[in-house]
Amino acid sequence: MLVGTIAAVGLTLVSPNLTYPIAARAAAHKVIDEAPGKRAAATTAELAALDKAVAKARADLDKWGTQNTSFMGLEKPLFKLKNPGLVSIPLGFLAVILGSLLYRDKRAEEMWNEVYARQNTGLLVSKSTAH
Repeated sequence: MLVGTIAAVGLTLVSPNLTYPIAARAAAHKVIDEAPGKRAAATTAELAALDKAVAKARADLDKWGTQNTSFMGLEKPLFKLKNPGLVSIPLGFLAVILGSLLYRDKRAEEMWNEVYARQNTGLLVSKSTAH
């Protein structure tokens, strides 16, 4: 569980799920630059949505200012997938399998012969056990 959790959190911190200021500023400039061309052919409802998008783009430009890196210090994502579970879940399962193969329970190994015999012969099936 720890391997999967650490992998998921780590991959999320270097994935496109974070905001990267350079990309955010580029997207904001694109919205602002395309607004005059869209305004000419827009209906009243589209104009309201366009004004809202332009206002958000200007707010993003003010917010990011001259910052070039995310809070992780990256200019662009290291991990290209938006869903880190595609990697972290199989890693977690692999860690569970390897852990169970490498670190066996001694009590279970000691009881294996008894359990195997009971399974194949049916000895003590009707007898109750105290837990």
